[in-house]
Amino acid sequence: MANTAWRIKGEEAGGCNCAWGCPCQFNALPTHGRCEGLMTTRIAEGYFGSLRLDGVRFAAAFSWPGAVHEGNGTFQLILDERSTQAQRDAIVAMTSGQHGGVIFEIFSAVAPIRPAPLVLPIVIEGDRERRTANFRSRASSSTAPSRSGIR
Repeated sequence: MANTAWRIKGEEAGGCNCAWGCPCQFNALPTHGRCEGLMTTRIAEGYFGSLRLDGVRFAAAFSWPGAVHEGNGTFQLILDERSTQAQRDAIVAMTSGQHGGVIFEIFSAVAPIRPAPLVLPIVIEGDRERRTANFRSRASSSTAPSRSGIR
């Protein structure tokens, strides 16, 4: 498969269940024996091939049974219901790690368990000056999966 050129510029917020500073980023073990995290992205400007991604939002929930570098993690992608099907397909392809981008290549290697993406409303609010962010996404009872794949 040929790589598709892509670029995104925007805001990202995320966090994990560990002590402040994320021990995994400093070659330490997770604070509570396992790693669970969430990241959200609001693309201000971007493209995947010729497809524009301006305004697209997505999130990912992660879970590893131990340290991130030990692998066997789960990557649950959440796509904003306001995006088009083509934009959703582009985000799935981009986050697969198959089209470059070091962060997505790493996640692909250490989080090979990838349940089908969820398509839900995504609300991201952030205050850059205060360094705070809020993320909300909710499935209606008729669309909520019985299990997201995140343990």
